[in-house]
Amino acid sequence: MGTDTQKTIEETLMAALIPPGLFKNQAKEVMTKRKAENEPMKGRWNELANSYPKPLMNVLSLRAPQTTVDWIDESQHWARPMFADGLPVPTRDDTVQPANAGIKNQL
Repeated sequence: MGTDTQKTIEETLMAALIPPGLFKNQAKEVMTKRKAENEPMKGRWNELANSYPKPLMNVLSLRAPQTTVDWIDESQHWARPMFADGLPVPTRDDTVQPANAGIKNQL
């Protein structure tokens, strides 16, 4: 993986899967599933994440919790409660926020 300032979109999203309970190889499996589901991003996953506006990275992260829960259900992984309410997503300033931060209160 690249440094924090040189991580690709895939590496950035994959890195957010590890602290809540997935191992690196499991995070790779989730990202493989995620990449297959997102045709518009085809060919862009290896672009640097810091070259994208923060709101776009947040939009990309919104689907990640559901993809992760789907993978967990298929794999019967124990970490479902850690992901079912929104996945922590690293931001450009190295803070971590839930992917659905602020959205619940707006719905």
